[in-house]
Amino acid sequence: MAIDPEIADDIISSFDTHYDELQHALNRLGQTPDDADLINAIFRSMHTVKGNAAMAMIQPLVDFTHALEETIEAMRREDFLPTEKICDLLLVSTDHLRDLHHFYLFDKPFDTVDETAFATRFIDLSNSTSSEEANTKTDVFHRELYPDLDNADMATENHTNLTGANLAEHRHYIQCIGDNSDEQYKDLDYFRELALQVDRQNNFWHGRTDKQVYLAMNLCHLSTGKNIDAVQLLAAIYLHDIGMAFLPYELVNKEAKLDTDEFSNLQQHVTWGHQFISRMPMWSEAATIVAQHHEKENGTGYPNKLSSDELCEGAKIVAILDAFYAMTNLRSDRTHRRSVLRAVSEINACTGTQFNEYWVELFNQLIKNEVRSGNI
Repeated sequence: MAIDPEIADDIISSFDTHYDELQHALNRLGQTPDDADLINAIFRSMHTVKGNAAMAMIQPLVDFTHALEETIEAMRREDFLPTEKICDLLLVSTDHLRDLHHFYLFDKPFDTVDETAFATRFIDLSNSTSSEEANTKTDVFHRELYPDLDNADMATENHTNLTGANLAEHRHYIQCIGDNSDEQYKDLDYFRELALQVDRQNNFWHGRTDKQVYLAMNLCHLSTGKNIDAVQLLAAIYLHDIGMAFLPYELVNKEAKLDTDEFSNLQQHVTWGHQFISRMPMWSEAATIVAQHHEKENGTGYPNKLSSDELCEGAKIVAILDAFYAMTNLRSDRTHRRSVLRAVSEINACTGTQFNEYWVELFNQLIKNEVRSGNI
């Protein structure tokens, strides 16, 4: 049944408010599990979301929200404590709830989110009669829903603490990834300095470039099925956001959500970055990566709405690493960063729509290795 556009806009506006409240409250609850007022506030928000879905007669959305509500109600009854892992699964589920709203209200597709599996697991979790039983079910929930990450200790408090690639490692990468001219060596040193300067311009990008270099080079090392020029990829990692240097400081660090005009201005950084590097003939592949790193698999990205077959492999890598860093680190427009589990689950949920399946599978393997080795 088609939903009146005005009603759909009202519902999504209300949901966005409750989504922000749920994000804040669930992140706090993981640290203060005995806060009854916080649990009650979470329940009220979830109940309102369910009520709005019922008003619009979107039964699948009602059913999914009801399963989450039942788990929160069980915590209100003090059947079990809301551990960080449980809160993280609820946070992941609020992300899926957001996707479901856009699907049912605006017919926007999303990928690999099985709301039935989530709902079933949450109903089962809500029937737990002790914290021990709930914790056991939560662990099973993690393993069944995220089999690619099974056996990795994806503790919810873990965030990326990668030291990244320092200057010595930068030089090591250059030496290990092929024969390069003196000009290329000098260019890459220069590109790194430019990237670090861009990082300094953003209040939340300290160490960002070197962390992305570390992950990109290790991702290339895992790949056996794609022909990646690691030198060109390294240059692109350094320069893919060089266009941000030409944006106003206030725009880059704005705490509130960007409006339409501001987001349009922000998108210009891709074109400016591509124009900068495309003037250097030996870096043409890197220039292509820079031009495409905000494109999506399904052709809904920017600036040219290219789809998977039109995208170079390097751009597919940078898209994943950009998203992972943005989710697992603080941002000016978000007070809480995602846990590693939540970030990886979001990336996997966007496989085939935003991100490339081949590189997502390798990325899962890489993150699992980094968690096991203690780097994350």
